[in-house]
Amino acid sequence: MSGERRIHDMGGLDGDPIEFAEHDAEPWQKMITAIRATLGDEPLRLMRVDELRRAIEDLDERDYNGLPYFERWAEAMINLMEEKDLMTRDEVLARMNEIRNRTKGAA
Repeated sequence: MSGERRIHDMGGLDGDPIEFAEHDAEPWQKMITAIRATLGDEPLRLMRVDELRRAIEDLDERDYNGLPYFERWAEAMINLMEEKDLMTRDEVLARMNEIRNRTKGAA
């Protein structure tokens, strides 16, 4: 293992203050959690928790520091899907647009 510190490695560094305020998760955040569970649980087992963690830690510094928590999860899951040849980023984004357009029409 290299002595180089990766972006997620905060050991020994002063960090920002931690926000302890209670808040409800947004529906899309709950969906990200559900998608991760669906992909990781039996019978699929397509994406283990340790793989997601590695993919989050592999995000570039701009994304790791700039994206909110659940958006980092989403980016990491897309990267893993591409890495495993399950779906491409373009396929995921196209499907998201289909769902967005369908839900706009239903509102």
